[in-house]
Amino acid sequence: MVKIIQKKPQKRGLSLPKKMNRKAVVATNNAVFAIRPRAKSRKEDIFRISSLGLDWDIGAMVYGPKKGAITRGADGKKAGFFLLHGGNSDYKAVEPLAQVLAERFGYKVVSMTFPGRLYFPAKNRNWPGDTINEDGTARMPIWKRGEVITPDQYKLVREYSLADRYGVRTLARAKPGTLFHARMAAWPVAFDDAMIEACRRHFPQDDYSVYAHGHSTGGAFTAILSQRLPNMVGHTEVETAPIGLATELNLIETLYPLCQVGLSIGQKGLKRGIKYGAMRFLQ
Repeated sequence: MVKIIQKKPQKRGLSLPKKMNRKAVVATNNAVFAIRPRAKSRKEDIFRISSLGLDWDIGAMVYGPKKGAITRGADGKKAGFFLLHGGNSDYKAVEPLAQVLAERFGYKVVSMTFPGRLYFPAKNRNWPGDTINEDGTARMPIWKRGEVITPDQYKLVREYSLADRYGVRTLARAKPGTLFHARMAAWPVAFDDAMIEACRRHFPQDDYSVYAHGHSTGGAFTAILSQRLPNMVGHTEVETAPIGLATELNLIETLYPLCQVGLSIGQKGLKRGIKYGAMRFLQ
């Protein structure tokens, strides 16, 4: 059973306004960029985790002051920021924010890419082509370097349920019994484990207090991280997706049935593990 961390709100001396007009926002922005930028370091960290019997390769970009000490927060610990991008991108989408935090404020920043979203074969990590290839096959996530999800593992379907908002979408439906089906079922738990491991590697509990920002879909995952990470002390969310009853109901309807019947690949105990993993993700 996963331990849920219950945190009591701490009263601070900082008082924030309930509203800010455009003039105040512009003034604040100008004040931030008036801070003299310091030299920053930027490096990539690729590591492997094991979740529900499957290996996953995870990529994160790490930023921080090149010289001098990392800024400390009100509690005296070093300040670390964990960033997540939105649902249709990778770490590059929030890199401007990561650079501001490192250059202007001297924080250490870890910006993680969603599992499967990083294009390992290219040095610049840019995906080639489009999501649907000319031959009718689909671009597949890369959850493990060297592993390929082949076209016989999925069926392309047309999705009309949210056509009024997004238009008609083309989705890859995983076939039961395939590796793709197993990956899709285990992905939420792998995401959970990847966030925890990234923070463990770069924000040791005794040295760092962690703040998080998740853009759009990433916000729901940083909300989950706040229940997992003992040294996470706050969110700085802008344009983020909420997580609440509606989100949980959606997850129950879509993830749990998939996980419950998800695997028949012969790995002992994994089917039960996936079922447990869905409930773990919802906690």
